[in-house]
Amino acid sequence: ISWIILLALTLSCFLFTLSSINIGLLFANILLNYAFLAIQFFLLTLYFSIKNKLFTNIFKNYIGIGDLLFLASISFLFTPINFVFFLISGFLLSLIFCGISLIINKPAKLVIPLAGIISIFLAILVLLKMFLEIDFLLDDSYFTQLIYQL
Repeated sequence: ISWIILLALTLSCFLFTLSSINIGLLFANILLNYAFLAIQFFLLTLYFSIKNKLFTNIFKNYIGIGDLLFLASISFLFTPINFVFFLISGFLLSLIFCGISLIINKPAKLVIPLAGIISIFLAILVLLKMFLEIDFLLDDSYFTQLIYQL
């Protein structure tokens, strides 16, 4: 993926969200979402470093840097609660897709197209917001109600 496309995606996500919320709230959401991504990738690095018994750069063997940049770009679209649920759902969809792919194709080396699968999921959420006014991006009332019921 090229830098120009990522820059255009980031700018588009920023402007799309800015049309719905004020800039202060947008920056607060971005900061919290970036903090969540940083913690997540730190813990992944820690896990693989402990597993391999030496420091492991997860971007060399496990996760593409494009995946991280894509997630950083789309984090502009979500409240922190929705971003966490979006990532969990997107990762689960990726695992399901890869499980089905393993059963059907039996590839020699499994490569998970994380950004591709998550982008399809994101496109569905954006279309739901645009055409049906179902907002899983910035309206976190559905997930907060779900959390409080647990």
